[in-house]
Amino acid sequence: MRKPDLIWATYLVAVALGFTVLERQALRNPQHGHTLTATTRRWLGLHPVQPWRSAGYVGFAGSVAGGTGWLIYHILIEGSDIRGDQEV
Repeated sequence: MRKPDLIWATYLVAVALGFTVLERQALRNPQHGHTLTATTRRWLGLHPVQPWRSAGYVGFAGSVAGGTGWLIYHILIEGSDIRGDQEV
């Protein structure tokens, strides 16, 4: 494995482990509302309902749609002329 691949793999494992630890603690907490999902809903004003709910809904949906569209383009289309085994 090349060094950049090892660095990215290590980073992704660290992020996954961090998420797992935090989410497990939140799920085991007797008070509900500490998971990533519940926190995101609270920040977006979805639950409990806040005055910025519409903006949170549109902003989240737009960023997910835009991010997904960019990722599809970036991975599948933009890089389609680059051979995967070439050194950059």
